[in-house]
Amino acid sequence: MLITFPRMLQEYTERVFNALDEKRQARFAAIKTRAAMEKHAAQCRRDFKKIYALPKEKCPLNAKVTGVIQEDRYEIRKVIFESRPNYFVTANIYVPNGKGPFPGVVIPCGHALEGKTCPLYQKLSAGLAVRGFAVIIFDPIAQGERIEFEGLGCVHEHILAAKKLLLVGEEFSTYRAWDGVRALDCLLESAPIDKKHIGLVGQSGGGTMTSVIMSVDDRYTMAAPSCFITTYRRNLTNELPSDSEQIPRGVLTMGHEMFDHITAFAPKPVMILSKQNDFFDNRGSHEAYAHLKKVYQMLGCGKDIELVATPGDHSIDEVSQHELFRFFCTHAGLPSVKADIPVVTHTPVQLQVTRTGNVHEEGSRSIGEFAKDLADTFARTRKGFTPAVFRKLLSLPVIPAIRDFRVLRPYRYSERTYSRFAIPTEESVFALLKYRNPAGECAYSLPKKKSARIFLPQEHFETEMMLPEAAPVFAENDDASFFILDVRGIGESMSGTADIGSTYFSPYGADFMYSSFAHMADFSLFGRRVYDVLAVLKFLSANRYREFSLAGYGTGGLIALSAAVFSNAVTRVDAVDMPSSFASIMNARAYRFPLSGILPDILTRFDIPDITTHLSERIPVTAAGEFDPALPGFPT
Repeated sequence: MLITFPRMLQEYTERVFNALDEKRQARFAAIKTRAAMEKHAAQCRRDFKKIYALPKEKCPLNAKVTGVIQEDRYEIRKVIFESRPNYFVTANIYVPNGKGPFPGVVIPCGHALEGKTCPLYQKLSAGLAVRGFAVIIFDPIAQGERIEFEGLGCVHEHILAAKKLLLVGEEFSTYRAWDGVRALDCLLESAPIDKKHIGLVGQSGGGTMTSVIMSVDDRYTMAAPSCFITTYRRNLTNELPSDSEQIPRGVLTMGHEMFDHITAFAPKPVMILSKQNDFFDNRGSHEAYAHLKKVYQMLGCGKDIELVATPGDHSIDEVSQHELFRFFCTHAGLPSVKADIPVVTHTPVQLQVTRTGNVHEEGSRSIGEFAKDLADTFARTRKGFTPAVFRKLLSLPVIPAIRDFRVLRPYRYSERTYSRFAIPTEESVFALLKYRNPAGECAYSLPKKKSARIFLPQEHFETEMMLPEAAPVFAENDDASFFILDVRGIGESMSGTADIGSTYFSPYGADFMYSSFAHMADFSLFGRRVYDVLAVLKFLSANRYREFSLAGYGTGGLIALSAAVFSNAVTRVDAVDMPSSFASIMNARAYRFPLSGILPDILTRFDIPDITTHLSERIPVTAAGEFDPALPGFPT
């Protein structure tokens, strides 16, 4: 496969990020007084509450204790509750001996597949309990007793849920955060808690949720995110993908960095736990701390923000735990015990809350079901397709006139010669246009015809043109120039970044990472690819072309269909194996679909068949075959 611009999306995303971050830094530098800093912290709280948009009403918890383990200095209660109606959360509650009230702690787990029963998390929970804290630790979605797809992995399962929610305008992080809000409700119902001293601590993905929850739930008085706080800048420049709850929508355009979750919590006490050999860049942890130290100092409480960076890998190990115990005990008014206190760990079966070990086998709803309910409701009530609404969903920028382009070296493939042109559609972004010369000769200038046939691949035209169902698309036509158009991140600019060896359909690869950063900057990579097509059509129109027929394979067909809506010069669209609808994703349990192919909010307004119907009123639209979203080896 010809890949000549593998870092295009990386460089483009960095440019977008830098432009937004320069504005953020300038706004922060202008804060000179305590009153201005208080206003800034309050704005952070408002913004994050808007981003995560928690439900306004709480359902009954219907909490049940299914068993108790008695230890010398505390007991462990096995509890199940509903964070949403018929949506079960499994948890263990560690309650010290005595009458209380006890300072409370909520622990959202990291990405340990075993969830709350991970030995390190057990030691953390028990270590807090023997020091006088009542603790609730709960299984995250797709972990512990909440796994829906055995063998898929929690991160992949999170991504599947998140993409469905995006289609109906919801955020996966909101569901995760709401579980944490209701976990505190459950703790307050289950034990006598001193509400003046409530802490929050989590490791890795639990550090993420600690950061999220502390920014939206005002009941907490102290917090300690572990092995998460770095900067979005470090994640991006290190080419590190982040999980679906780690990519808050619009956070960059709102003017925030990762550490502003803590700004929203200020001036309450916070300890940032970090490891020196962590994939969450420890340099970013120090940068975050330096920023937050200024925030806390201007608020008159500089001593209440700490960074503890200790040797070791990504873990809340015993060293980090002892630092946490000191911090929480100090701020809860409990004696800080420096000596190690032995605690007992248990097997997952011993700590199991449900009868079967899985909430889905005992009637729990799934996020996919919530998303489908929303999609079905929107399908009954939405008003139908309009280009104006579609343009807004795509966030299409104004398309400038393109006056210059690059002529690249020709490409010889399958006994044909392809002339190559790089069309600049944005700064640092090129749409790669290949012209198939019917005479087999190399051409260093655009052919002089009035009509063009343009093919948009899903990944690489070299493999897709060999498919039998695609043969009509590649048929010769003497009256039209035949072009292959690689929009950003496709074909010649397929990214070679992020996880080595990842592909377009890899759930956690480059396509996912750049789509995630686009989401944080409040636009979609899908929309920018449509923009690339329209920019090339405008460029070719300026070079005497008057009409175009578009064709595409897979998600390339969807891009072609979408672009045709906004160009009257397009006279035909032919799609091969194009996704038939986004509703088909809702109807699939486990599925494969790139994040860049997801257009946030689209099912709140219309679906792919509505676009096809609208376009068919003006031009012929054909669709051969159908995209198969099934994920091999998992139930559909």
